[in-house]
Amino acid sequence: MKTVRAQLSNHEQTLIYFNSFFNAGEIWWEEKHHNPKKLLKNERGRNLSYFLDYRIIKNLPFNLTRFGPDPEIEFVSRLKKRNINDQEIEKEKKDLFEWIGG
Repeated sequence: MKTVRAQLSNHEQTLIYFNSFFNAGEIWWEEKHHNPKKLLKNERGRNLSYFLDYRIIKNLPFNLTRFGPDPEIEFVSRLKKRNINDQEIEKEKKDLFEWIGG
């Protein structure tokens, strides 16, 4: 996945992030299907998330996300929906956003 992500510019990753808030882009946050038996699952048995499981986007620049939903808040709320504890969320945030704390 790192190889695929490396091919995306910061602007392309930002576009994917913003498109995820529209109907067609919801699949980036969580795999959804009209037939529950066909849902893709991660190793923990949760619906697959291209953002949270595969980290298709990483390190979105603040200057490109100022006018829309805050990525840190969005990712934390999605992780909480997966019943991930606060300690794991902090670790996930550092993995998703290397700029946090720096």
